[in-house]
Amino acid sequence: MTAHRHPLWAQYMSYLSHLKYLLYHHTADALVLDDSISTGIEAIRATDKDDPSRGGRLCEQASRLECRYSVAGATVDLEDASRLTREALQLIPPDHPRRATALISHGSILNKLSSPVDLEEAAIVTEEATSITEDREILYEARKSLDSIFYAKYCLSGQVTDLEQSIQFACSAISLLSSDTKQRAMYLGNLFTRQREFYLETKTSDALDEAVRTANQAFNLISEDDPYYAVSLTNLGTALFNRWELYGERVNLEDSIKTVRRAISLLEDGDPLKAIDLRNLTDRLGQKFFITRAVEDIRECVKVAIQALDATPMGHPEKVPFHSNVALRLAILYKETRDLVQLKEAIEAATQALSETKETDSWWAQLVNNLSYLLSERHSREGLISDLQEAVRLAERCIEMTSKDHESYSERLKSLADFLRERYNIFGVAADIHKAVA
Repeated sequence: MTAHRHPLWAQYMSYLSHLKYLLYHHTADALVLDDSISTGIEAIRATDKDDPSRGGRLCEQASRLECRYSVAGATVDLEDASRLTREALQLIPPDHPRRATALISHGSILNKLSSPVDLEEAAIVTEEATSITEDREILYEARKSLDSIFYAKYCLSGQVTDLEQSIQFACSAISLLSSDTKQRAMYLGNLFTRQREFYLETKTSDALDEAVRTANQAFNLISEDDPYYAVSLTNLGTALFNRWELYGERVNLEDSIKTVRRAISLLEDGDPLKAIDLRNLTDRLGQKFFITRAVEDIRECVKVAIQALDATPMGHPEKVPFHSNVALRLAILYKETRDLVQLKEAIEAATQALSETKETDSWWAQLVNNLSYLLSERHSREGLISDLQEAVRLAERCIEMTSKDHESYSERLKSLADFLRERYNIFGVAADIHKAVA
């Protein structure tokens, strides 16, 4: 074993830490990563303050700590990594070839710390990296990092200018990639999500057209046997659906449906993207029904909605609202068919969805209004007084929770009046007719 005071001790320990880090990437053994970090600490302790290798060793150690954070999530690792890269930047001269990568590393760590102050500094140091290097690979990493940093700023601030900056840096990074690589296709897919978000913020046709072009470019770069092909189809289908929403050309809606069907056919059960695509297809088939008014379209919409609900795991944030979505689709199907079996299914779905929904949820009132209608329908067809009583109770609560300036307030008030009038016709209680008239 090399003695601690040997002049090469720090170099050997640094190299050993590097080898252990390589072994970690091969084994994914967290203990090996811990060992690499411990060895790196010894190397830094053994490195003199004025040693020209110190800055590089500090950056390497910071990368390992950043890696451990991505695995274990301990913020202290990021804080330690930030401290190390900050010291490294004080040691690495402005004209040193490693300074640009050190700046990028520091920016990446600050981005993960993600406070507004950290993100501001991350943007500054990473932009500095772009100004001091002409190396194509380093420039790519810097611009990609700036894309991520400004998107994180946008998520915190909601400022569209930050989103625009993110898109600009993404485009700049993509321009440095080979024109026919999967890496380019995947980054184009990421750019599409940014551009689509920009469109949703601005609602301009230019923004949407740019997003559609990007989705098409990504799709055209991926072969059908590539696992990313389904992602590209999903993005393209979304772009086409947004185009239909903006321009109203039915061909875009039909193409969107066809595209997402293809994506679903390629995805395995249990893949989170399959549940997303099934939910998307539900919405698009629902839109198609409102155009065609064809019963087969709403039947298929309901069928796909149930598949989507089954594919969405318990605890997923979309599970409860989508359960309400299914209930509403079933109600629409019943209105078209007047089938008692479908009425029963619609009531069961709406009742279950309501049991999962809070009064503060944005879709609660619509769900309650829907269920009160269904119960009143069953009362009119089967004569159960309990259904009418529950319809009145729900409608009254719905009115209480609906503001008077809400677009559906008048319609919901009329529904309550109808239910009260029906109850008056049965029991003759004057209070019901007075309330209905009021």
